Amino acid sequence: TGTIVCGPVLAGGEWSLPVDRAIIDANPAALSAPHHDYPAWDFGIPIGTPVYAIHGGAVARVSTWSGNCYGNRDGCVDKCGTGLTIEDANGVRWIYCHATRLTVTLGDEVVAGQQIMLSGNTGHSSGPHLHLGIRINGVDHCPQPLLRALHSSSGPPATNLPTGGCIS
Repeated sequence: TGTIVCGPVLAGGEWSLPVDRAIIDANPAALSAPHHDYPAWDFGIPIGTPVYAIHGGAVARVSTWSGNCYGNRDGCVDKCGTGLTIEDANGVRWIYCHATRLTVTLGDEVVAGQQIMLSGNTGHSSGPHLHLGIRINGVDHCPQPLLRALHSSSGPPATNLPTGGCIS
């Protein structure tokens, strides 16, 4: 059997929105929302919302700590809570955090649009949301320009993403 792709695949099959378009369309301003303390993106969505791989690669890291440690940031077992990192062929790391449940495992090869988790409120989280990070050569990059491009049905290479201007 092959991989089942459920997400909104775009740009020749290489890219996908991280959640169904209708969810983003209900709050399009969130595509530009700054993160609170480093280049990343937080998107408030209900617990159990399917989350899709933005770009394909191999699941390089998983964390499955299901507790919540909001207000105790330094004492968190894993700030990401239940989450995963996908590393693509160019070494770009796509980081997804705060899931209720993962639908892929360490080492799995995933494609854009494949469901990878269900959103949640685990780790250092003040409410249900998807945390998305993009790390290139150890440097965090701003996901917001990529998300806006994907929402408009195009997708710039991840290396063109800024490292600043996306935090409050």
